[in-house]
Amino acid sequence: MLIYNVIPSANGTPADVVIGQTAMNQDGENQGATAGSAASSLYQPMSIYFDGTKLYVADSGDNRIVVFGDPSSSGGSNDNNGSSTNDSSYNVTSNQSSLPYSAKKANRKVVFTFSNLSLGKAKKSWVTIRLGGRKVKVNRVRGSGTSTLVTVTVKQKGWLRGTYDLSMGYKKKVGKKWERGTRSQSGILSIY
Repeated sequence: MLIYNVIPSANGTPADVVIGQTAMNQDGENQGATAGSAASSLYQPMSIYFDGTKLYVADSGDNRIVVFGDPSSSGGSNDNNGSSTNDSSYNVTSNQSSLPYSAKKANRKVVFTFSNLSLGKAKKSWVTIRLGGRKVKVNRVRGSGTSTLVTVTVKQKGWLRGTYDLSMGYKKKVGKKWERGTRSQSGILSIY
């Protein structure tokens, strides 16, 4: 299975992520194809489902469902540059892991750091952040080396106690074209 974070504009564009085999060279030839029951292999994948956080693959040849983490940047191997990606290819952290519950309106600023993601001089309108599926206001987007810091306001009125997953959609200008992508992190913020 091949995953492209951006729809390719030319034939032969290497995939961003390869799932179901250990590697793929730039010519698209199998290198280390592994059919079998290993976690990193697939044997006759038939259908997929993505819930925004995890990718579920019906692996019919092995009579199982295989679950991968966020596949847009990891979850498989990619040998496009002679190296492989893994689950640590990017990381999302927060300056606050938890917020106190508030029944009244409470505006709290939270800064999320997306490592290995450089958006350059991105405008805040180019980034969308959701916590538990609920859109939050983006106040500021700024670069810091190879990372991007996004400051948001969590308007807590009506938020229930619990743990919230983060999903981010972004776009950035690359030459005359727009590049779009996503990042996600499970359980990044809890309200107690």
